[in-house]
Formats: sequence, C-alpha cells, structure tokens
Amino acid sequence: MNPRPKKWTESHLRKLSNEELIDLFSVAVSDRTILSTSDLNIENPIKQGAPAESHDLLLKEANRRGIPIENLAERIISKALKGESFISNLLAPTSWKRYEIHAAKMIIELILANNIKIHTPKFDARIKGKITNQTRQVDLLIMTSDPPNTIACEFKNFKNINISVNLVESFATKLNDIGVKLGYMVTSKGFQKGAIKTAKFYNIKLFKLREMDRKKAIKIFPHFNFEGLAESPLWILDQEGKVLLVGSGTLTEKSRDK
Repeated sequence: MNPRPKKWTESHLRKLSNEELIDLFSVAVSDRTILSTSDLNIENPIKQGAPAESHDLLLKEANRRGIPIENLAERIISKALKGESFISNLLAPTSWKRYEIHAAKMIIELILANNIKIHTPKFDARIKGKITNQTRQVDLLIMTSDPPNTIACEFKNFKNINISVNLVESFATKLNDIGVKLGYMVTSKGFQKGAIKTAKFYNIKLFKLREMDRKKAIKIFPHFNFEGLAESPLWILDQEGKVLLVGSGTLTEKSRDK
C-alpha cells in the first residue's frame, strides 16, 4: 500500500483494512508535525505529505469502525521510537541530526546577537535550482530583513576529517544554483588550508561548532572567560580561533545512535 494516497477521500479510506488505516494515521500525523524550539522551526519537508484535513477524515473513519484512539496513538509512538517516522527526529534524533539542530540554533543566535532582523528560518529547506532545475537541499536557509540578505548554511559533523576544497566547491556550486550569494559552513572538526582560501573566494564564512568539556575549552581558548558556565559539556562556536558563542547541555537526552 502507498502510505500517502494521491487523494485523501472517505471512499479511499473505507477500502483499507483496520491495520492499514492505523498505519496511515501514523504517517499523516508525522507529515504534519512541526517542532518550534527557540527561533527555529523544524517541519517535515515532504511536499506530498498529508493535508491538514486528513486527520479529520482518518478520525472519522476510525470512529465509524470503532477503533480506539489509543490504538492510533500506540502506532505513532511505536514508529517514532523505532526511528521510522519524522517524529523520531524530534523525540530521539540521530547524532548528526542533533548536531544540525544545535548548529542551526547557534547560527540564528549569532545573527540575532548582531542586531540583524530575520524571518522564520527554514530548517532542511528544499529549493529548486535555477541552473540545474533540480531540487536542492539546504540545512538552514535564513532570510534577513534588516539588512536584507539570504544566507544558506551547511553543517558537517565530521569527527576526524577536515572540510576539503571539494566540499567547499560543491557548496559554492549549490549556492550559485539557488541564487544565494552568502554561505555559512559549520563543522565539528576543521578546514583544510585550501578549503579556507576557496571559501574566501566564494564568500563562504567558516565556523567550528564543537562539544568539549570546560577544562579543554579553557586550554584551547585561554583568553575567553568561561566563568559562570556549567561544568557539563559546552557547545562552542568559534571562527578562526575566536569564540563567538557558548552553549551548554543538549537539545534532547535521547539519541538513536552514539
């Protein structure tokens, strides 16, 4: 069965078995899920997802059949805990998704700290390329109104690999395709020398966002005042060795991988 029907109608739903109806309900809920955290909105980017009225249709059909609402909720929770739905990214994100969420929040905070007004950021945005005519994925797209600008951000949670020239050039090509002139690259490791030179040429700003304990942070950044910050792991955003922002804790205590 196609989990997302082309048309959401009562006649289609009545053709489904109880098991298929319950499964479809869990998909519809996932399609319409939006997480708002601080200034960041995370929503399911599926374009052909369930329309808003799908929930009413599904609940109506479930009630007609006498299917308890508990059965529908159990399927939603079960899929989420197994990592089989978009809600999984909210309840227990994978480590790379958790890193992207942290990076997005830190970049937004950095922009706001500079008194720049921004519109609602688009996390995991999908943009049609002007050159390739293909859909391009952007980890975070920010549009500012004062001053007016568009910033596309790419996040790379690399533990042992520095960002290469090829990765910077690939990002530059994407920026050109979607018509964005300013790009931010954020990584947990670092950048090769050639990548740094290439980024400057293409107007791409480079940042490091790393998690480290307080003692290590003091050693690496001796001129930064870490007083008053918790002993828990710190998230440090720096640029060319200069600390820009520091955060502590994690977005969620759960994760599907380590």
